[in-house]
Amino acid sequence: FDWIVNEKRSGIPVNSGYNKAEGDHLTDKEHYLNKLQDQTALLWGSVRQDFLTHNYMLEYLKREHPKVVYISYGETDDFAHDGAYHRYLDAAHATDGMWRELWTFLQTDPVYAGKTSLIITTDHGRGESPMTEWKGHGTSIKGAGAIWMAVLGPDTPAKGVIKQGQLYQTQIAKTAAALLGYDYVNEKEEVGAVVPGVITTKK
Repeated sequence: FDWIVNEKRSGIPVNSGYNKAEGDHLTDKEHYLNKLQDQTALLWGSVRQDFLTHNYMLEYLKREHPKVVYISYGETDDFAHDGAYHRYLDAAHATDGMWRELWTFLQTDPVYAGKTSLIITTDHGRGESPMTEWKGHGTSIKGAGAIWMAVLGPDTPAKGVIKQGQLYQTQIAKTAAALLGYDYVNEKEEVGAVVPGVITTKK
């Protein structure tokens, strides 16, 4: 993510891999997370466990109150690549709990309450392959291009699960920008339209 976001050029702070929280005004919890990260077993070469990323993010939200945050929970993907299906399920359950904690915080913090949206999605699916091939994804795995998206927030009507229609990953950027009041345009790549029905038209 340091390279995807291009932290040095963009000036957008990134905490990924085994980065620690840095700065002169860290909270006690951030200092403790830095210590925990040093003591936690390294399951993958450059990817840390989600509970660290999640809690670093929560502390940053409380301290800095940024307008936009992007967070990637990666354990489900990494355990799937390892072929550890039971750990994949455990990670999915834990991630659900982290989303719940994040949403609860956003609804109780005076800066965010009642005016903050969440977009939750995945970068790819796992397809419909048998378990012997389940570890992979990509163009060779049938159905791996199918993803899902959830949107929660004050501008989005509660419609439950929608299964009809065809949406595309290219629509997410423009939808996120629209929730912030911007019209996202990319001169180099095609951008999909705002996902219909996600944003209530204000009169």
